[in-house]
Amino acid sequence: MFPSTHVLVAIAATILCLVYSPHLHKTETYVKLHALDTTAPFTPLGHLCSAHRLLSNLQAATPDLTPTLFDVLNLDPFSHPFFPASDCAYPHSKNHDEARDRTMAAWEAISAEDNGWTSDWRDAVAVVAATLLDDTARTVYLREVLPKIQKTGWRDVCENGG
Repeated sequence: MFPSTHVLVAIAATILCLVYSPHLHKTETYVKLHALDTTAPFTPLGHLCSAHRLLSNLQAATPDLTPTLFDVLNLDPFSHPFFPASDCAYPHSKNHDEARDRTMAAWEAISAEDNGWTSDWRDAVAVVAATLLDDTARTVYLREVLPKIQKTGWRDVCENGG
């Protein structure tokens, strides 16, 4: 018996995030030089913008009003364990493990629902979860992207650099 498509996509997205792991690049220099590059698909901001583009392609509403990645998983980025971002940024941060556990639990809960979603939506949720499980991508999202999204929308951040 073969795993379902959304499980395979989730595994692939997780592997992609792990290949570009923050454990390999967790210096401030890396973040300053690479994390906010919207043109390269394997950077943290590249992951984030790809996830937002995927969501906007699936949503019938105005693309700039696409929900945040946290909204998709019914998580609140402004409460514990995600706030402040520095407390869940990297493995030895105070709330790191709890932030990852909550993200996984939210992903599992949404994946377990029989809500009639298409496989495209299940795949999008898997990409969102895998992106938020990437420590550097999550930190960049909380610190740099989310505040700008609230002011100008995700398109301005991803296409014009904020």
